[in-house]
Amino acid sequence: MKIAILQLANDEVCVCGRCTRPGGDGGARSYKPMIQAMRETWAAEEVEGVKVYYIYGHREGVDFPEDSEMIESHERYWPYGSAGEGFEPVDVQEKRAPFAIGDCIYSDTPEGRENIYYKTIDGFQWLVENEEFDYLMRLLMPPKDPDPYIDYGSEQKVAKGGKVYGNSTRKSQYKAG
Repeated sequence: MKIAILQLANDEVCVCGRCTRPGGDGGARSYKPMIQAMRETWAAEEVEGVKVYYIYGHREGVDFPEDSEMIESHERYWPYGSAGEGFEPVDVQEKRAPFAIGDCIYSDTPEGRENIYYKTIDGFQWLVENEEFDYLMRLLMPPKDPDPYIDYGSEQKVAKGGKVYGNSTRKSQYKAG
């Protein structure tokens, strides 16, 4: 059995209205420590038949290849704020196809919580076109709850419809000290 895991990733600080408003959830911080913690804990261990990929949108220092294929798109971004805040959307009809460098897949999508759907679709597209797998799991571990953990080495775990069936444990991804 082959499992592909797609982990949402982002180098930027979340500045959405939910995170930055007075009394918000306080999520205005970088996701880098979360990704680093995953790479140093559960994702560091190679498990036969399991591959972990990280999906990023626009990332500083990473440019799309000049010969990138252009694909049709019907995406609406709100890069400056929401309609409720009086801002206008940006509609995108064409963009560059996703590509990968190592275990990082790149989507021609601006980073931001509001664009998670587009990044996910691009990650799925790249995986379907470039990898063989029986199951595909997409993970999102928000910074407020950084310790979900699944023992991917156990064959007793089965993921269906966003739920994991079988024995599971929760372990902190952050090292003490």
